Amino acid sequence: MKRTFWISAILCLIAAGVELSAGENPFVGTWKLNPEKSKFTGNTISYEQLSSGEWKSTAAGMSYTFRMDGKEHQGLFDRKVTWNQANERTWESTVQAGGKTLVAQRFEISPDDKTMKVTSRGTTPSGEKFEDVSTYSRQSGSTGLAGKWKSDKVQISSPTVVEFKPHGSDGISVMLPAYKASVDLSFDGADTTATGPTIPAGMTFSAKKLDERTFEFTEKHDGKPIYKMTFKVSEDGKTITETGKPAGVDEPFVAVYDRQDKTTHSTE
Repeated sequence: MKRTFWISAILCLIAAGVELSAGENPFVGTWKLNPEKSKFTGNTISYEQLSSGEWKSTAAGMSYTFRMDGKEHQGLFDRKVTWNQANERTWESTVQAGGKTLVAQRFEISPDDKTMKVTSRGTTPSGEKFEDVSTYSRQSGSTGLAGKWKSDKVQISSPTVVEFKPHGSDGISVMLPAYKASVDLSFDGADTTATGPTIPAGMTFSAKKLDERTFEFTEKHDGKPIYKMTFKVSEDGKTITETGKPAGVDEPFVAVYDRQDKTTHSTE
């Protein structure tokens, strides 16, 4: 799974809809992603070489084009990307924003052309280094990078920590310390912008209550939904489970977060 998508999606862990005091709100606290309990496999990514000589990358229902020349090209949102082929079975890319590299990736194809290993390295705005490794199996195509690939295994080196604090009488503030990102939400479903050096321009977030422990969350870019998901806190208040998928794409993922603070907010 690409860290560039995941960074954006992870900001979406935003509690909603339960009008409780700070002491009763089951979402308030510090939470850490538990990769072993989560499921990030099953997503697909496709690479296609066009007649123009350009390449097309498609993942999570979104696409961009580039050239394999090591130069900057327009990627998704306000990102810039570079691509080059290192050798017969290895490709390298970077994703940049504001002149800074967010992630550097290395794509390695197995000798039998059936699997692809993607290593994503970078440093968060807080200085935390990460190195994530995803393994994909070929779904189409025969050799090289071109074809459709499906993730079979994802290893995350530095699980994200999320902090929730009360915001007014009917909202919550969400902080991602590693990314210096935050957003203040009301529970009226209105689109809200977030702050942080890695948040793409034009990105907004909204949330609606489904029940006492569950809310629906939508992430949009320039007014168009790109991710939809639900979040549910467990009855014992010890975990939050995120279940969702990109808009218009049937590739669900499940992310489970464990409470880190000592206080347990039971919802029974």
